[in-house]
Amino acid sequence: MTAALRAGMALWLLLGGMVHAAELVLDPSTPARIELRGHLSVLPDPEAGLEVAAVRAQIDRFQTLTPGSGLNFGYTRGAMWLQLSLRSALPTVSEWRIELDYASLDQAELHDGEAPVQRSGDRVIFSERSIPHRNAVFAVTLAPGESRQLLLRASSEGSLTLNPVLWRAAAFHSHSENSYAAYALYFGMLLALASYNLLLYVALRDRAYLYYVLFVIGVGTGIASIYGLAGQYLWPDSVDWSNRALVVSFAMAGVVGPLFARDFLGTATRAPRWHQWLGYGAWLHVAVIAVGLYAPLRAGMQVMSVATLINCILMLGCGVYCARRGFPGARLYVLAWSVLLLSGMLMALRNFGLLPTHFLTLHGMQVGSALEMLLLSFALAERFNQMKQEKTQAQALALAAKQDLLESVQQHERELEQRVAERTEALAIANGKLREMALHDNLTGLANRAALHAHLEQARRRCSPSSPLVLLLIDLDGFKQVNDCLGHETGDRVLVEVAARLRAATRPGDLVSRHGGDEFVIVAESLAVPEEAQALAERLIAALSEPMAAAPEARIGASIGITAADQRSAETGDLLRLADGAMYAAKAAGRGTIRWAEARGPDARG
Repeated sequence: MTAALRAGMALWLLLGGMVHAAELVLDPSTPARIELRGHLSVLPDPEAGLEVAAVRAQIDRFQTLTPGSGLNFGYTRGAMWLQLSLRSALPTVSEWRIELDYASLDQAELHDGEAPVQRSGDRVIFSERSIPHRNAVFAVTLAPGESRQLLLRASSEGSLTLNPVLWRAAAFHSHSENSYAAYALYFGMLLALASYNLLLYVALRDRAYLYYVLFVIGVGTGIASIYGLAGQYLWPDSVDWSNRALVVSFAMAGVVGPLFARDFLGTATRAPRWHQWLGYGAWLHVAVIAVGLYAPLRAGMQVMSVATLINCILMLGCGVYCARRGFPGARLYVLAWSVLLLSGMLMALRNFGLLPTHFLTLHGMQVGSALEMLLLSFALAERFNQMKQEKTQAQALALAAKQDLLESVQQHERELEQRVAERTEALAIANGKLREMALHDNLTGLANRAALHAHLEQARRRCSPSSPLVLLLIDLDGFKQVNDCLGHETGDRVLVEVAARLRAATRPGDLVSRHGGDEFVIVAESLAVPEEAQALAERLIAALSEPMAAAPEARIGASIGITAADQRSAETGDLLRLADGAMYAAKAAGRGTIRWAEARGPDARG
């Protein structure tokens, strides 16, 4: 028994129980879509030699599967037999469809008593499939009160992934039309990207655009092969090539990808060592093409999966190196390959049976490749704009040099003054942007500590007995437990949501700032003290006491310290210290408490 078969048997034993699956009763309340895993019993056929009669004779050896979604036996040799018992409790004849939602499944058969055997799979000529569909789909018709014991046989050179689903016929047709429409949008996008960049290559003669077009073709063909669309529309009668095309097309993309990276990032002069390693990555996939064409399909699939991961990591590493050194377009390049690497890893780990089959592992490559190619197209556009800008600058410099020979010293001085003015303006704009960034918190977008102090300096000069200044210092209750138990990423999302709620609960003219960590400060002018200020604090506590969408299980609250000033002599530091002391008093008094730093405000519990 091979290692792969032993692994498949172990997985089968882990998935299965020791009793047969109960009969699935179909009645008017039955949903339109049913995950079949929990209703199936399984019998391994290691040598793939059992006939139907022999399988029916061993019906007591079938073992049930645990409930759940998806069904993946990994790279398992031999075949798997699945048994499903159905009974109709419907008043009329009902039409059903059994779908194995994995288009790369080689062969699948449905044995329904004396009825003709229904066959499907990507190693069955498309015109001979029981139902013309990219996935293996079988029809089942049940009369009122009728019971059926169905046998499904499945085998595959690649990953033995089944994902069995039972559909009402009408619901399946609607679902199928929607999925084909989604694929049409996906491949339409690829076609548009490839066509646009091919025209750019013809106009500019820049090889990076040609490599991009070839990469889109390779990935698009591979995706079409994975999801059964190539076998349906491109080569419906070439079942052997339909399987090998998946390996060959992704390997072609693996050859072109490093060549694209070398041209796009200019590694020949900017990163010679990475340039050499990218060349090795391209040659590696030339070997993968040979494996895909001539080696056994199972070996080709496994080699392709591993080589693709290696190449993605290699190109991502080169991109990170170039991005850290500020190479043009490198950041978008890194983001694009990060998306593709993640989706490729999910698919590869699913193929080896290390991850369960669900939407992300089944369709992640499609989503990831679409995002990756869009981002690469944006990166090419950015690169084109930069090249155009560099060309324009070069032409301007050449013209300036020619004018220097023809014009007088006075003209030269005017040009110099103009350049200085332009650079000064650009520097002023850049400094303005830097000042704007320096006054806002990167995570929440609120004013930061520097902006708070600047605003307080101005606000305290405006305050008067008729227009008092109110400062509320807010400290979150229970936030530390979010970071400790749910992680800092969840904590960051909670802080962003807290910032949004604080903005919503305050007036348009009020300043909401993040003072640091889980502390926030609100500066409000012209509030009636203490009535309106107390009401504002209570609104804030009410807003923050609601469950957070980012962490529904956490209980976040707030303790608020309030201070007010109605004289211009009030110092900024004193206001913050008074509010801080009041906040700590509120913290000590218990969760959701408000405390005033001065006698004018009532102490209240929110």
